[in-house]
Amino acid sequence: MKKEEITLKNTKAEILEALNQALEREKSISKTKSNPEQEAKEIKVKKAIDDSRKNVEQNIFSQELINKFKDLELAIASEEEKLKNLYGIENELNNLTLVINAGKDLIAEIENNKRVETENLNASIKELEEEYKKKTEELQKEYWCKI
Repeated sequence: MKKEEITLKNTKAEILEALNQALEREKSISKTKSNPEQEAKEIKVKKAIDDSRKNVEQNIFSQELINKFKDLELAIASEEEKLKNLYGIENELNNLTLVINAGKDLIAEIENNKRVETENLNASIKELEEEYKKKTEELQKEYWCKI
C-alpha cells in the first residue's frame, strides 16, 4: 500500500479538481434547462422595441414624444447596465456557493477516507496484537518445555 504524502500542493490540486467538477455539473444542468415561454417572451419584447424604434425614425410622432422616447432608451440602457452588474455579482455568488459546496464535498470525502483508513489500521493493529500474543505464548511454552 503506497502512502501518499499530504502537502499543500496536493490539497490545492484536489480542491481545484473538486471545484472544476462542480462547475462542470452546474454547466451541464444549466444547458439542459430550456424555457420556451421565456424565449417567446424575449422575441416578442425585442420585436416591440424594434417596431418602436422604426416608428420614431419615421417621424410619426411629435418631437416631444421622440425626445421622451430617447430619454426612455437612455434610462433603460442605464438600468440594463445596473442589471448586468447585479447579474455579475449573482454569478460570483453562485461560483462562491459552488466553491463552498465543492469544499464540503471534498471534506466529506477526506473524512470518509480517514474513517476507512482508521478502521483498516485498527484491524491491522488488532491482528498484530493477536499474532504477538500467539508468538509470546508459543515462545513461553517452548521455553518452559526446555527447562
